Amino acid sequence: MAASLIQKLETLGYRFEVDGETIRYRRVLKVGDEDPRPLLLALKTRKAEALAYLRQRQEPHPRDRVCPDCLHSGSEKKISPDIKAPKDPAQEAAKGRVLLRRQGYVLIYSHLLGETIALVQPGFQGRLPEGMVSYTTEEIKLLKDLSEDDLKLLHKAKRELGATVVPYLERSKEMDRLAEEALKRLAAVHPEGALPWAEKHRPDLLEMCSRWEKRLNEAYEELDLEGFKTALLRWEQGMKLLFKAYEERG
Repeated sequence: MAASLIQKLETLGYRFEVDGETIRYRRVLKVGDEDPRPLLLALKTRKAEALAYLRQRQEPHPRDRVCPDCLHSGSEKKISPDIKAPKDPAQEAAKGRVLLRRQGYVLIYSHLLGETIALVQPGFQGRLPEGMVSYTTEEIKLLKDLSEDDLKLLHKAKRELGATVVPYLERSKEMDRLAEEALKRLAAVHPEGALPWAEKHRPDLLEMCSRWEKRLNEAYEELDLEGFKTALLRWEQGMKLLFKAYEERG
């Protein structure tokens, strides 16, 4: 039950993390018109179950844990097309270090991503197998605090846009900050009943806000900070216009 509540709230724009025995959450985007308060209240009554679910979800699969020197991802994997990794993780890491120094990169299979990636030395200018997404050893160290969803989003950006980890994290955090500020401003002026009223009397305004909301999500996934700012501004202006129409209704 707690898992389904958390998943539903995430579809409404919420993000969750565990801090000791505390569940911290924030809403980074407003998605849809459903009132989240009953879901949040129900989740509070299932705190122990929610903690267990979130901790399990945040715990990486044993096959995907990266060793301290960031060179292996489990055992019995091929770390190079012609070298089969030994069962001993320490031996596997040693093989990886040798390959990394000798050829500038080492191949690692990630079960989380479902594909092989290349771990490369900073400044590597050599040629990788076609279609291979690469991560520098420095980038790998920055990924330890990312959620599974954020890791997959980052990987998609690296594959499709050639993004690097640091700019991605900076843009992602900036978009989260901007969205949270916009939501706070709207919460301060939101008149109760405005959205249900708009569904019946001003669907045109609601549709306009939905279009900009969709563009917000698209810009966030594309790491398009400028596009995100524009869509966020238009969405906020649209919501305020809807609020005004509700307050001036006859």
